[in-house]
Formats: sequence, C-alpha cells, structure tokens
Amino acid sequence: MVCLTQDEIGRLNINHGFPTNVLIGKDGKIIYATANLSLDEDLPELKDKTVRFEALLKAEIARTKQ
Repeated sequence: MVCLTQDEIGRLNINHGFPTNVLIGKDGKIIYATANLSLDEDLPELKDKTVRFEALLKAEIARTKQ
C-alpha cells in the first residue's frame, strides 16, 4: 500500500473522498481511482464501484504476469 501526500493528491486531481483507492498500473499510470469501496447490497452504487475496482485489479495482475 502506498500513501500519497496532500500535494500529490492535488497534482493528480484524484480527491474523490476519504479514503481514496487508486489502482496504478505497472507503467505508473492511474487505471482507476475511487473512494468508499463496499460490497454492501444496500449500497448498489458503492458495490458497483467495488466490483469494477476488483475486476480492473485482477486484469492488471493478469496482464503483468504475461
């Protein structure tokens, strides 16, 4: 896990809320950034973001293993 400073967050323009989860590819580029992940069925918007984040993470891991 990497923690960014407030200045780094400002420069990247990824201040979506706290905590912010950022998926960074092996090439150093941001793949996806989101806040407030949850798998709670009562929070479908958050669950959708969480499922998307997980899918992108798995895809990036698979891509880097090739």
